[in-house]
Amino acid sequence: MTTEARQAAHRLGHVAEWRAVWRLRLAGYSVLARRYKTKLGEIDIVARRGAILVFVEVKARADVVTATDALGGRQFGRVARAASLFLARHPHY
Repeated sequence: MTTEARQAAHRLGHVAEWRAVWRLRLAGYSVLARRYKTKLGEIDIVARRGAILVFVEVKARADVVTATDALGGRQFGRVARAASLFLARHPHY
């Protein structure tokens, strides 16, 4: 992948995250963290609505099928481990 392609993908990812944040806010969620980084992985968005806490992995792809395919077992494990650390560090949630 060229430097230009990487930069374009990075910009697309930021736009997709921004859209996801606003979609969550419009649905009544409060965004608690963006790009939450741990040694075990990163969570794109952590949000809360009432007693519901969500950990969001944003994938900017051409369609839902392609985005779903991009979420493999390793990805889910990474997000789950990072979510466990988030909860350990923020027990009030």
